[in-house]
Amino acid sequence: MRIKLKVDRKFEEGRCVKLRESRQQLISLSKRLTDIMKRFATGQADYKERCKAQLKRQLEVAECPRTDDELEEMLESENPQIFTQGILMDTQQARQNAADIEARHEDILKLERSIRELHELFLDLAAMVESQSELIDRIEYNVSATKDHVEGAKQSTRRAVEYKTKTRKLGWNVDAFAFVSI
Repeated sequence: MRIKLKVDRKFEEGRCVKLRESRQQLISLSKRLTDIMKRFATGQADYKERCKAQLKRQLEVAECPRTDDELEEMLESENPQIFTQGILMDTQQARQNAADIEARHEDILKLERSIRELHELFLDLAAMVESQSELIDRIEYNVSATKDHVEGAKQSTRRAVEYKTKTRKLGWNVDAFAFVSI
């Protein structure tokens, strides 16, 4: 019986440790994901600025200079054909530049879409972390309550064993007294 109580105690302590480890891993991964998201956003902004500068240079080479506002509007537009409107290309190089500009614009749009998707995934992960932390808190509370109940049951079992021993001794004393009386 003592061995069973020791095994039960070690089992409950092991569950608490695993729950704490799981919680720490969850917190660590959340912080790591946040750091990665920040670096990704910074990288995206740098990439967009490089593309904007390259677009400006290519438009100047094609002798179609644009203002920064016009460049920003071109980059924000969902229509890649806007880059080729009003630009007369006389050489194969100028045509290649236009194709490169359109490809980069498509890349920027894809990058923006992927960032939106990543943002949605991050929000979903944050919601899952929140719901998991509540679940872990409930499990930890239940384990703690179970531990308290086990301790109470252990004490009750000890008292029952003591009462049984005392009752047995009292029974022997009564039998001995009855035997001596007869």
